[in-house]
Amino acid sequence: ELPASAVIASGAFANSHGLTAANVAAGPDNQQANMALIAIGLEGRVAMDAALLQTRASHEPNGDHRSSADPERTATMGPGAFENSSGIVQVSLIGGARNTSANLAVLTIQAGAD
Repeated sequence: ELPASAVIASGAFANSHGLTAANVAAGPDNQQANMALIAIGLEGRVAMDAALLQTRASHEPNGDHRSSADPERTATMGPGAFENSSGIVQVSLIGGARNTSANLAVLTIQAGAD
């Protein structure tokens, strides 16, 4: 295999607003998830613990286990990436093999607050 790199370039996603989610990976068997749940005016539990636990990837991605002689894999983020962004920003940047990454944001707003 050849070396691989994952890059979020300088200025990428700058001035973004609202919900911004980015998954970037260099290497095999990586599992990534970005999730957001926004609920307005609901009563009771919006996101139960059992459901939230399922948002992560497994501990053992499928595939063979590589040796220490694997090619170099790098992950970098350039200056100014996400600069002046607002809202929810979820980033998963992985260099390597068999990694698990999850970002989860839950926001609940009650209706009719006095």
